[in-house]
Amino acid sequence: MSLKLCTATVAVLFAVALASADVVAFEDEASFLGALSAPLHENFDAYTSGQLISSLPAVNVSGVSGINHQGSAVSQYVTAQVDLPFPMLGGLDTSSLPNLFSNDLSPQGGYGTGKITFDFASGMNAIGFYVADGSPLNTFRIDLYDGGVMVGTADSAGPKMLPDSFFGVTSTVLFDSATIGSNQNTDSWGIDDLYTQVPEPGTAALAGLLALFALRRR
Repeated sequence: MSLKLCTATVAVLFAVALASADVVAFEDEASFLGALSAPLHENFDAYTSGQLISSLPAVNVSGVSGINHQGSAVSQYVTAQVDLPFPMLGGLDTSSLPNLFSNDLSPQGGYGTGKITFDFASGMNAIGFYVADGSPLNTFRIDLYDGGVMVGTADSAGPKMLPDSFFGVTSTVLFDSATIGSNQNTDSWGIDDLYTQVPEPGTAALAGLLALFALRRR
């Protein structure tokens, strides 16, 4: 195949990929997992309560950061449900006991969870989790980024409250970071049973080829 024809073929694939790019939201775990071929899973129960988290290797998370509802940077911890500084869950159990994951929920952290950002070691095409909350104030949101540019977003259909609190997305555009949070920034919440997926090699290779073509066009 000539270089000219190859470039034209990539251009067509690039246009088709842009046209078909889509983010699909899921409100239940079974449907979400049914859409994945090889999900990765972290339930946080192997960690010690109070443990500071900077990465989550089991789900390809290379870095974690967050801001509280006041916009200040805060640390992220795995916490046993019984060790919460206030009854955030209203007597409900997390999706897998005993632990959940959140920003600093202590008085120093400002109680309101704010937003959590996961940075991934490679491009991903899915993320989902249970929202650990007993009195939701608003809908939940997932924003997907690639190279700092938003490539997709989704809002839950309604407030998320345990036990019916799963929320996840799949994306036809690979993302290297995801920011999650309640649309009410004073809400206090955590997450449990985090799922992600590294795309199959063929999908990742095509995405890389399209990205290279886009750079050449610029």
